[in-house]
Amino acid sequence: MVIATGWADTLIDLLDRQRAIYLQLQGFSHRQTQLIDAGDAEALLSLLDERQRLIDQIMAISREVEPFRQRWPALWASLDEPAKEELKTHIDAVQAMLDRILRQDEQDRAALTEHRRRIAQQMTALHRGTSAHQVYRSSPIRPTDSRFTDQRG
Repeated sequence: MVIATGWADTLIDLLDRQRAIYLQLQGFSHRQTQLIDAGDAEALLSLLDERQRLIDQIMAISREVEPFRQRWPALWASLDEPAKEELKTHIDAVQAMLDRILRQDEQDRAALTEHRRRIAQQMTALHRGTSAHQVYRSSPIRPTDSRFTDQRG
């Protein structure tokens, strides 16, 4: 059923535009996870730039939706039941998609944090190994200087 009220049609159009962008973001989320798992930082940064452009589009749509939010109780009350159901279906679809994207982003954030922690541990171990190597190289003790050798050498 198509809602006859003009404002509701406009809102549904905005929600559909948001949902289309969320679909693209959802696809990026899967790719983002793969890049994190692969440790491909350069490709990940490029993907994040693309995601930011989509997020900017969502923000622009959100600004268009804001007047509806401000008057929501009165607007909602003006709809008949079938129109309310149709609008609710669109709102729920957008919200569900956003929730999935946010969950995936949180999982990716945790994976990046873990990846960063592992790299920091590896860097610390590498630094310790390099420091130990430097200590051994600069040690003033030479085989002939050892005080633990016997008279025969």
